[in-house]
Amino acid sequence: MGKRKINDIVYYQCDYTGMPMRTSNCYIPSYSVAGKLLKHGSYCCWEAVIAASGGDTNVQALVDEIVGCAVAKAPNQSTLSWLSETGAIANIDEFLAACDDPNKPVHVIEIAVDGRLTEAVIARRAYTGFMHRFTTMRKKGKEKAYEVCFNGVGAPNTVATQYFKQELSGNVYVALKSKELAIKERSRYLPLDIESFKAMFASRKRKIDALDKSDYESVKTEMNNELMRVEAQAAQGSEKPTDLAKAALMPPASGAELAALVRMQMADPPSVPPPIRRQLAVLAH
Repeated sequence: MGKRKINDIVYYQCDYTGMPMRTSNCYIPSYSVAGKLLKHGSYCCWEAVIAASGGDTNVQALVDEIVGCAVAKAPNQSTLSWLSETGAIANIDEFLAACDDPNKPVHVIEIAVDGRLTEAVIARRAYTGFMHRFTTMRKKGKEKAYEVCFNGVGAPNTVATQYFKQELSGNVYVALKSKELAIKERSRYLPLDIESFKAMFASRKRKIDALDKSDYESVKTEMNNELMRVEAQAAQGSEKPTDLAKAALMPPASGAELAALVRMQMADPPSVPPPIRRQLAVLAH
């Protein structure tokens, strides 16, 4: 089916469900002999790709790698009411909901009050029952985010507070959630292990190796010698100030000459005061 056009409106049509789409984001992947990724067909979601591939294990492996987890097969086309009279699925929202298994567990990292990190698997219904949750993006523009869930009951969780920069209490659970582009924007929970979690949230301080006293003195001497070498190289063509003064062709200007030069450069020079003349005082008899 692929790309279509009505008047001036361009759209795509899903090759599995027949649903019209504004954009085509899901496809059957394969690689050419040269190693180039090839995209075949247009599909409304990745589950429809798996169903349309007819159980091809290569397609399954490539789609799982693209999505980040194992992708299940979409419901059969006979369940779609717009394709079959006996179909029970009435619209695309019900189709996407049927593709998302509500019983599929969520892989989380549990941060206990005592600071221990544990990989855990929680049933979807239990996971959605937490009283509080928020999402944190570690890198802007990325399609994955970390969802933090907790009930806020219990002792303060200092480790979780350090990770997420806000006061948290009780056990805290962290899940990796992806933003997936299909016929509609969807989200999907992905597997998460402790190593990946620490790599993303642990403090990345640079380790600085301190020098002992002998190494410090050695480095200090080497730096001083290098500085003296640079100074000597820069001073090769220099001369002493006394030698420059002896080579001068004109004597230095007197104070009177400097004062006259300054008055010439002034727009409104002050008048020159008369010279002071000494007079002998005559004492009266």
